[in-house]
Formats: sequence, structure tokens, C-alpha cells
Amino acid sequence: ILNWEGLQKLVADAKGRVAVVDLWSTQCGPCMKEFPHLVELHNTKKSEVACYSFNLDYIGQGKPEDVQAAPLDFLKNQKATLPNILSSEKDEVIYEKLQLDSIPAVFVYDRQGKLRKRFVGEEREFTYQADILPLVETLIDEN
Repeated sequence: ILNWEGLQKLVADAKGRVAVVDLWSTQCGPCMKEFPHLVELHNTKKSEVACYSFNLDYIGQGKPEDVQAAPLDFLKNQKATLPNILSSEKDEVIYEKLQLDSIPAVFVYDRQGKLRKRFVGEEREFTYQADILPLVETLIDEN
């Protein structure tokens, strides 16, 4: 359980590898549809790519721990062994902080930890296959 800044520290610590951060919620059908591709990316490229899932199920009622059961069940079903972070900040705070209207959203960072591209659902539909994986491959090949 971390806030956005805590997650950014993990991304910074992954320097030398491309980093992919997937923001999702169990209430978001398109998020859950694309999630298996994040798991596959982690499983096939973990030496070159640091994958993180950042769950936004917490809406500010009670404690973040109160909502972790549904994301954990989903993650277990996906056999997701990548770092899975539950946001300690309510979803609206994250949307405002990152200037997002909705999720899914995926942030891709280069080997130096610089944000290279934001894929955000409200701009246009994106997929791992058509959009994220080609960018990740390009960034892996960069020196």
C-alpha cells in the first residue's frame, strides 16, 4: 500500500530497466481485459522491464486495507507475481494529481526513469499489443 510518490520511488529504483505502470481498478472492465498482457510482459521480460500494477479501488471510505480483497482475488486469478500496489490515496486524488479523467491508464518510463508516454483511456482506446509493447521494445533497444 503506497501513495503515487512511493510508487515513483520504485520506478526510480528500477533505473536501467524500462518501467511500465498500469493503473487499474476491479470496477474497470477495460482495465481487467488488458491486465493479462501486463502479467505476460512481466513474465517474459522481467530482466529488462519493471512492471507495476497500481490499483485504484480505494475511494476514501475506511482504510485502503478494507478494499484489498477484490484486487487480491483478481491478482491471484491472473497469477500476477509483479509488484502490485494498492493506492493509499483515494482514487479521486490520483485522478486529480495525474490529470486523468478515467482509467485504464499506463505510464511507460525509459531506462533512465523518464516518463516517455502516458496511455490514457479517455484519449483513445489503447492495447498492450498495438501500443504499449512496441514502445517498450523500442525503449529496450535504446542505449
